[in-house]
Amino acid sequence: MPLAREAAAAMNISVFEKAGFEADDIIATLAKCAEKDGSEVVIITADKDALQLVDDKIRVLKRIQGHSLRRGAG
Repeated sequence: MPLAREAAAAMNISVFEKAGFEADDIIATLAKCAEKDGSEVVIITADKDALQLVDDKIRVLKRIQGHSLRRGAG
């Protein structure tokens, strides 16, 4: 993970992590916070559990078969 963090920093990409929490939990928290602030959110993932977040402001693009994307419910 140190190399991934370094690459993200070089591209000015924020990294969020919290010991004891899985990435999908952090993504859900950030999505809901952004939604409350009035932002529209797009999550790109292969994790079907993310579809439970879909509503008027949160969309999920589900990664399937390698590199292609398909719009999730919503």
